[in-house]
Amino acid sequence: MYVVCREPADVVLAVDTSTSIGRLNMVRVFDYCKSLLLGLHSQSRVALVTFSDRPRLVQNFTDQINYRTLDSLSTAYTEAPSTDTAGALRLVCELLSTVTAHHRRRVGLLIVDGRYRSG
Repeated sequence: MYVVCREPADVVLAVDTSTSIGRLNMVRVFDYCKSLLLGLHSQSRVALVTFSDRPRLVQNFTDQINYRTLDSLSTAYTEAPSTDTAGALRLVCELLSTVTAHHRRRVGLLIVDGRYRSG
C-alpha cells in the first residue's frame, strides 16, 4: 500500500457507471477506488458520486470510509447508456464548495471512460 495523500483532505470520487464502462472495467474501477482510499490520510473525508444519465450522491462527506458503500460500486454498473459528465462535475464542485475546513485540501476525482453521451 502507498500513501496518496499525507495531509487530511476532502475527496469527492465521481465514478461513471454508464453502460459504456462495461462489467470488467467496473471491477477495475472498484479496485482502483479501494486502493486509492486506503492510501488517504486517516483524517481525510470522502464523498462518493456515481453518474450515468444524471449524477447521484451515494455518500456525502464522512469521517469514516464506508467500504460497504464502495463495495456497491462493483454492482452499480448499467444504470443508463448516457453519460452526464458535466452534471457530475457540477455536483463535485458543489460538494467541494461546501467544505468549511480551510486546513484541508479539496480533491475531486472524476473517473470516466471518456465517452460522453447525452440522453
